[in-house]
This record gives sequence, structure tokens and C-alpha cells, in this order.
Amino acid sequence: CMRFYVQEIAVEKTEINRNVPAACAAVSAAAAEKGELKATVRFAVPSVLADGSDAGSEPLTVKVSTSADVKTVSGMPGESMTVDVATVQGDNEIDVVASNDSGEGLHVSVGLFTGLDIPSEPVVKSVVSDDNMTLTLNFESGIVGKNGGYVNPDEVAYTLHTYDEDEGWVVLKELGTVETYNYTLDEGAPQAVVNLGVTAHNAQGENKSVVTVSDVVGTPYPLPADEIFEGRKFTYSPVVIEAPTDDYFAEYTIIDPADLLDGAENESCISMAGYITDYGETMGQIALPKFSTKGVEKAVMGCNIYFHPLMPETTFRLHGVEMDSVVIGTVTPDMFDAPGWHTVKFEIPSSML
Repeated sequence: CMRFYVQEIAVEKTEINRNVPAACAAVSAAAAEKGELKATVRFAVPSVLADGSDAGSEPLTVKVSTSADVKTVSGMPGESMTVDVATVQGDNEIDVVASNDSGEGLHVSVGLFTGLDIPSEPVVKSVVSDDNMTLTLNFESGIVGKNGGYVNPDEVAYTLHTYDEDEGWVVLKELGTVETYNYTLDEGAPQAVVNLGVTAHNAQGENKSVVTVSDVVGTPYPLPADEIFEGRKFTYSPVVIEAPTDDYFAEYTIIDPADLLDGAENESCISMAGYITDYGETMGQIALPKFSTKGVEKAVMGCNIYFHPLMPETTFRLHGVEMDSVVIGTVTPDMFDAPGWHTVKFEIPSSML
């Protein structure tokens, strides 16, 4: 059994006459196009009085007001109406109230931003060049600003940022009112994960929200290549643990496999291992660096894998420049009769060479 105790209840007399109109219904406001300081206000004239009784068959007067303008119209109870009213630059409070011979009724207020605005977050699309040395950024800005006001996309300028672990996002370059920018590495630069940020601004101010772009750029590794994890490190980098969705949270490390499973020892005492937290549920995805197939007529990818009953099904996928990814093979725990190290090989499709 639960009990609620309430104390200090106060009843106050209000100034509202029960015979005045109730509040207007379905009140909404929309800003004018292209930054004009005007709003279109829509509402329904109240059909009842403040006490809930019928408002009758006589027209009611409705006043729509802002700090810059007041408009008065007459409408029948229940009638839908539209009124244009002048506004000020920035935030506006628009008040709508109906009245009859007994006085003003219940007020309804809506907030609306009108005029010119700072940009919304830009849309930034990126593509890596064929030689993997340039990351091209393409910018798009809409006409609706951060606060709902108007933005001229032709007047939006962009700022390029890089990420510093100590300082956060720092300005790399002011790009101006461009639609495209090429971020190019020096010739021979090694592959690395490039993290860039973009902000947008105009004469009204800057949108501080940083739109991030990340990709692997740098000199591709030539073939053939053999990853042996020498010194318990990746010979070819960067290797990126990816999480396309929240369901991907497996972790990877380089370790002596004998420390994980009995019978999994190998000659090098080194392997890459994945860790899961929920068998059958945990997913993981790891991306290797980029390799050049220039001048290669035929290629095969091979992996030495320790097969055991609890290993997850693993799919191998190749990605090309501006090409859809291609599945080249899948391994499952039942591919071999007994646990042990086995080499599996997958031929690289000619379309990826």
C-alpha cells in the first residue's frame, strides 16, 4: 500500500474572465524565405470559451503580435486563418490571442528565428585518389541555417582542422568559399590514418560543430607482401579496428597463440588474435593497409589460421578505389577435421588488379 502526502496547497484568484475565448488552436509559425524579416502565422480561432462553453456564432477578434508588429483579424469560431507579421533579426516570440466583448482570452506564444543565420553543419563527402596520395573533400551547405534561418550557400566558407591529442581540433587552413579541396601528401609519404575536421561559417558567424572525415592515405605497399608480425608489431600499417555499427566491438592483439589455446603453439610464437565477449553475438572488423596491384597480372592472398571449434566464421573482403567491395572467401571452424594450423588461399579477382 502506498500513500502520498501533500501539504501547503494554495488557491489563487486569476485575472481571467471565464467568458473570454479559450486559446487559439493549432498555432504554428514559418519564417519567410531568403531571410526576409517576416513570419506566416497559422491558427484556428477558438470554438469554446475559457470555461469550456461554446464560443457562439459571432466572429472573434484575433491579435497576432511580435516585438516589431501587431496584426488584428476577425474570424468565426473554429475557422482556420493565416496572418503575415513582421519580425526582427534573430529570435522572435510571436503571441496569438483571441478576444470578444468580455476581453482578451488565453494567450499562445511560439518562438521563431527569422532573418539571416549561421550555416548548419555542412555535408562533407570524401574520395581517395587512384594513387592513394590525395583525399578530395567535397562540401555542400543548405539554405536552412543552424537556428532555422536563411543561409546563402554561395556565401558559406569552410575551415579545415586537424586533430591534436592535447589541444583537440586545431585550424589547419582557411579554405574560403570553395566546393572542393584536395588534401595531398608529399611524394613517398607512408600510409597513415588521416583525420580531418571541417567547420562552416559566413558573415553571421561560425557553426562550431566539426564534421569529421577519416581515411587511410599514403604510399601503397607493393606486392608481394608477407606479414610475419616481427617483434610483435605489424610490418604493414596502419591496421584499423573498425566498427560499422554498435554491434562490432571485438578486439585484436598480437600474442603467442600458445598463451590462448592448448596446442596452438607455432614456430614463430607469434600470431594475431581476436577477442570476443559473447560467443555467437560479438562481431569484429579489421582493415589492413592498402597494397598496389599495379603491374600485377595474378595475385593470391593466403593466411595461416589456427582452426578450432570456437573460432568465428570469418569473411575476407577486398576494397578497391571507387569500387564496391568484393568477398573473396570465408573460413568456418568445420573446414578441417581436427584443430590445427592450416593455410587457406583466395585468388584475387582480375577486376581488382
